[in-house]
Amino acid sequence: RLLSRFAPELVEDHKLPGMLPGRGAILTSFGQGQDSLLVVMMHLALSPRTRNNQLAYIRERVADHQHVVLMGDMNTHAEDLLERSPLRGSGLHTASLPGSYPSWKPARMLDHILLSSSLSIEQVEVLPQPISDHLPVAMHIRLPDQMCRPRETKR
Repeated sequence: RLLSRFAPELVEDHKLPGMLPGRGAILTSFGQGQDSLLVVMMHLALSPRTRNNQLAYIRERVADHQHVVLMGDMNTHAEDLLERSPLRGSGLHTASLPGSYPSWKPARMLDHILLSSSLSIEQVEVLPQPISDHLPVAMHIRLPDQMCRPRETKR
């Protein structure tokens, strides 16, 4: 889930490539133009081949956006995502965290929040709330100054 005090400009539901149903991504955009923030929530496949196809699809969708957050159950480690997938060379970054899966004895970190280089991490943690088989990951993100300024209105 995405909690925000700001109403999104756009919400799109995308079925990701693959044989199994239920793998998808929700693209949410806040603001308009060059200073918009694109947040993508996803649940990726277990198979490395299918997951890479899904990540290639996602990379195409976010390619024209400067400020991007990718998050969700990615079913692999951050190193695989950032160094051995279609996201390689994208400039995304994340924080190192302890395990989030399985929630009853967390040993693997499969849930990630990846940020474009224009965004910085202020605080991040795995929450001890076993509401599913994965523990939730929470992150406070600092937006670039130009995104935080009030917009001028034309009169």
